[in-house]
Amino acid sequence: TYASRSLGYMGLSMYESIVPGDPTHRSMSGQLSGLTLPSAETGKTYHWILSMNAAQELMIKLLYPVPANSHRFIHERIDSLSNAVFTEYSKDINPEIVNRSVEFGEAIAQTIYNWSVTDGGDKGYTRNFDPNFAFPTGDSYWIAPARGQTISPFPLHPHWGGNRTFV
Repeated sequence: TYASRSLGYMGLSMYESIVPGDPTHRSMSGQLSGLTLPSAETGKTYHWILSMNAAQELMIKLLYPVPANSHRFIHERIDSLSNAVFTEYSKDINPEIVNRSVEFGEAIAQTIYNWSVTDGGDKGYTRNFDPNFAFPTGDSYWIAPARGQTISPFPLHPHWGGNRTFV
C-alpha cells in the first residue's frame, strides 16, 4: 500500500517535471484534488531530462527518508544515479538553463510531496498494523485465520480506504 502510493507520487512528479515541454500534454495542476503546481517560466528554455532527474531524486528521498542511526546506502545509490544523469546531460548546456531546469524539477517534487502529506497515508510504513482496529462482524465479513501468512493478527493498513485519492 505504501509502495503503490509512493509510485503514484513519483510518477506524477516525473510527468509534471517534463509536461511543460510537450505541447500535446496537459498538466494535472488544478485537475487533482487540491493540487496547484508551479509553472515553468514562459519563454525560457529548460532541459527536461535534468528537470525530471532533479524531481525524481528529491521525491524518492522525501518519500523514503533515511531513518536516524541507519546507513545511507539507498540514498547514496540514488545520489550516484542522479549525479551520473546530471553529469551526462548537463554537458555543454548553459548553466542558467541547467539551474532553471533543476530548480523547476525540485519545485515540482517539493510541491507534490507537500500535497502528499495531506492524503492520510504519509509515513504509512510506520503504522502498518493497527492493534486497536475493531474487526467488523457479521456473515459477510472476513475473519482472520488462526495461522495466517503473517505474524500479525491485524490487517495491513485497515484505514487506507479513507485516504484522499488523486481525483
